[in-house]
Amino acid sequence: MLNYLIEKNIIFEYEGYDINKQMINYCKNKFFNFNFYLNNSPINYCDVSIMSGTYNYAVTDNIESWESYVIHNLSECLKKSRLGIAFNLQFEKKRNIRNNIYYTNVQYMFSLLKRYFIKIEKYYTYASSKDIYFLIYKN
Repeated sequence: MLNYLIEKNIIFEYEGYDINKQMINYCKNKFFNFNFYLNNSPINYCDVSIMSGTYNYAVTDNIESWESYVIHNLSECLKKSRLGIAFNLQFEKKRNIRNNIYYTNVQYMFSLLKRYFIKIEKYYTYASSKDIYFLIYKN
């Protein structure tokens, strides 16, 4: 995504976050004009937090535990986001974790998000037909 913003000459401020130190080091070397932090949510306030593929790689086989982790981190990101957050998940008919990849059931995840957040939207795109995109608005 950062490559896209740079290529389009869009004026923006960007901070990157990851829980993987190797990923942070890679990004710091590739994009030396931007700040990257080892953390699971924004340190500084921002307009929008965007998580692309962040919650696809599950570090557990326990679906409920992973979904709780996702909800917790979305809540933390939303606290630091003025407008809202956007993220994607892979989906199948039945939610599961296979080869450390988390697949949600779209209706289940939408219902789960509605329990914790007020305004949620979901989107599909042909460009990535196995992904579902969610927007969670601050107000």
